Amino acid sequence: MVVLFWSSPQFPMYDWVAQDQNVIAVSMNYRLHLFGFLDGLAVRADGTPNAGLLDQRAALLWIKRHISKFGGNPNDVTIAGESAGGASVVLQSTAWGGKSPVPFKRAIAQSIGLYPLPLDSEIEGVFNNVTTAAGCPASGSEAMRCLREAPLSTLIKSINNVRTNFLAPTIDGPNGFLPDLPSRLIAQGKFRHDVDLVAGHMTNDGRNFAGNPRNVKTDADIVTAILNRYRHMTNATLEKVLKLYPEASVPGSPFVDNYDRLAPISVKLTHSTTRDQHWANATRALGRKNVYAFRFNVPNPVTLAVNPWQGVMHASDVYYLFNGATGSTPFFAPFNTTQAPVAQEIMQYWTSFTRSGNPSKFKRSYSPAWPDYIGDRRIVMSEDIGGAEITQRASLRKFRFTNKNDAASG
Repeated sequence: MVVLFWSSPQFPMYDWVAQDQNVIAVSMNYRLHLFGFLDGLAVRADGTPNAGLLDQRAALLWIKRHISKFGGNPNDVTIAGESAGGASVVLQSTAWGGKSPVPFKRAIAQSIGLYPLPLDSEIEGVFNNVTTAAGCPASGSEAMRCLREAPLSTLIKSINNVRTNFLAPTIDGPNGFLPDLPSRLIAQGKFRHDVDLVAGHMTNDGRNFAGNPRNVKTDADIVTAILNRYRHMTNATLEKVLKLYPEASVPGSPFVDNYDRLAPISVKLTHSTTRDQHWANATRALGRKNVYAFRFNVPNPVTLAVNPWQGVMHASDVYYLFNGATGSTPFFAPFNTTQAPVAQEIMQYWTSFTRSGNPSKFKRSYSPAWPDYIGDRRIVMSEDIGGAEITQRASLRKFRFTNKNDAASG
C-alpha cells in the first residue's frame, strides 16, 4: 500500500490508484502554518513544536494498526510525496535522528522541497508577530492560553503577519522530532537505514521559482532571487555560487544569459534537488540494496503552454503520475500519443516499487529496466526511449557544494 503526502484527499487526481494498480492508497491531512509549526520558548514550555510532523506520524501509526481491515499489509507500507510532500518523506525518515522504528518499509521522495530552517532568533520573532497580530502577550504561559482561546478567524489573519516559509519545521532539540538539519542528519547516518528508497527530481526543477526571464539581467538580480528563498546564505557562499555558474562571457560557460544561469541555481539551491542524491548516496553507502534515483524529463504541457521558458518544471511528474492532473481547473487534460505511455510508465514504476521494492519487477514491457543506484546511475524518464545515465562530474561538484552549504547555513 502507499501513503500519500500530497495536497488534499478531495483532489480527484488521486483516483488513479483505484483503477488497476493493485495497491491501497491512503492520503492524510496534517496541520500547517501556526497550527502545525508554531515554535518558540512559550510553545516548548506549554505546547509541542513540529505538531504537523507529529500529525503525520500519528496518521502513519493509525494506518499500521488498522490497514489490515481494508485488505492492506501493515508491514508493507510505502510513503510517497512531492515537493513539501517529498520533504515530509525525508523528515519522517530522519525523525528522532533515526533512533525510532518507522511505520513504513519504503519511501518515494520527488523534488524534495526543504527550505532553510528558521534560526532561533527568527523563531521567537515569528512567535511575537503571531501573538501581536492575535492581540496576545508575547511570552509566558499567558501567551499560549490567549492563543488557544483566540477565535479561529483571528489566528488565520495572524498568519499574514509572518513571512512566507517561516512557519515551517524547526530543530526542536536533541530529543526532538527534528534534532538537527535533515541534510546533516543524513550525512551523519542519523536516519532509518532499513527503508527502500526512490528519489529524484525534474530536469528543470526550480525554474518556476526563478521568476520571469525579463527580470533577470544582472548578477544582482541573481543574488536577489537566491536570497528570497535561501536567506541565510553568506556573501562568501554567494560568490562561490556565481563562480560555479559563470556568466555567459566567461570562456567555457554553458550559459547564454543570466536567466539561463539562475535556472540551474534554483534547481540546485533554492529547491534543493540535490538532496535526493545526498540521501540515495548515504543510504547506499550503509548497505541498503533497494535504492533508486531518477530524473524526469517530460514537461507538464498545460504549464509549458503558458510559461515555455520553464521547461520540465517543478511537479511535471505529478501530471503524469496522476493520469493528467493539471493542478488547476480543469483538473485533467487529455494526453497525446507520446504522453500517454509516459503516464503508464511512471504509474507502473511507482506501483511496482510500492509492491516489491523493485520498480522494474512489474514495469511496462516497453520501459527500460531501472538500475540500482550504483556509481551515481539514475533512470531518465522521457517521451522517447528512456534509459540510465550517470551524473556528470561537474554536476557532482555542484551537488557536494550545495549539501555542504545547506548543512552549514540551515
